[in-house]
Amino acid sequence: ENADEDAEEDADEDAEEDADAEEDDDENLEVEEWEHQGKTYYVTDSENGLLFECLDGDEIGEEIGYLKKGVAFFS
Repeated sequence: ENADEDAEEDADEDAEEDADAEEDDDENLEVEEWEHQGKTYYVTDSENGLLFECLDGDEIGEEIGYLKKGVAFFS
């Protein structure tokens, strides 16, 4: 039984590490400001990239869409 418990604990730890890695990825994205219809957003690439809301204090908000060939597609 101990082997089963150890395997479960390892799986739980791996899941937590994966969640932490995803959060780190969002925090370390290189973005640039991009304006669309008078509003500022953050993008990972102004031609073909992810689109994020721009919050107060220049904080990066939630992913809200993407750019494809410079055209915005909102989720």
